[in-house]
Amino acid sequence: MKMKLVVLAVEDRTTWLVANTIHSVYSDVEVLLINNHKKFDILISRYKKSGLFNVFGQLLFVMFSKIFLSKKNNYIDSLINKAGLIDSNINNITVTNLLSGGELSIVQNLKKINPDVIVVNGTRILSQNILNACDAKFINLHCGITPAYRGVHGAYWALYNNDRKHCGVTIHEVDTGIDTGVIYYQDKISISSDDNFHVYPFKQYIVGIPLLMSAIDDISKNRSEYLTNTLPSKLYQHPTIIKYLFGRFKFGIK
Repeated sequence: MKMKLVVLAVEDRTTWLVANTIHSVYSDVEVLLINNHKKFDILISRYKKSGLFNVFGQLLFVMFSKIFLSKKNNYIDSLINKAGLIDSNINNITVTNLLSGGELSIVQNLKKINPDVIVVNGTRILSQNILNACDAKFINLHCGITPAYRGVHGAYWALYNNDRKHCGVTIHEVDTGIDTGVIYYQDKISISSDDNFHVYPFKQYIVGIPLLMSAIDDISKNRSEYLTNTLPSKLYQHPTIIKYLFGRFKFGIK
């Protein structure tokens, strides 16, 4: 079955890991780049949910991580190269920049392209209007084992919770919830002493992209089957600086 695909995503190197792999199998693929939530809006939302103390602690952790944890680019590059993945648009995949547009422009472009599958990467929660824009399946590579590790930094939180058997990645259908869609595939990742907070997501993409391609193939052949588990559902945010340092010195979680 000939497939038309869209990668609906934010500008990020992981977007190109996904898009280039899809392009290697399905030539009819386009990338629609959209804005994520504004940082100020994210802070206000977190303040309402978690309070000022937690938001301040998260901001301190972001600053700390940029200074002390982000110097892993060469290591990450080596992991990407070893996996045979590409993190830039060397294939000249068609890109439509919707960064200055809103929901209406996303809906209009999806209706115009009318793809069979839409792979969502790094975006905000999608509205029902966007999900109803066309008949495509919306799927996502989530960096965590759902429903136990919804939200962000699923591998980090699994390690923090001494839950290595659920340190992994999920391919799921997208709905209007936060990582609540039905599950296509899940798998664990391996962790080494060289890894840290910034490395875990790339290991999750390296394991998850082949699973994503399997899910697309399943959809193309109308043979999708869903996984179920009995894990409790929990939503995670960024760690605060206090929580991170406690985990680092108490459990050795980087």
